Amino acid sequence: MARDENQRTPLHAASYQGFDQVVQVLIQNTATNVNAVDIHGLTALALACREAPLHASERFRKHLTIVAKLVRHGARVDTPNVAGLTPLYYACPPG
Repeated sequence: MARDENQRTPLHAASYQGFDQVVQVLIQNTATNVNAVDIHGLTALALACREAPLHASERFRKHLTIVAKLVRHGARVDTPNVAGLTPLYYACPPG
């Protein structure tokens, strides 16, 4: 699968931007690795969680839908990035 200069895949980009229909098409493609990491160790799930923590407002609904789709398709919630932070960390409210 194609990657950009940060080693992000189209799934990373769609997850970050909140393009839930694009995410759906990509995860249905058996060549898509839902657990691929970029140069920072971030997965598509981490990017979606970072953009829409579970305590966030309604405007993040598409990101929450993406989080659910990625998890249903095998995305790991415990994959740490280079700083040791996981998608689960990003999803939880601070405090």
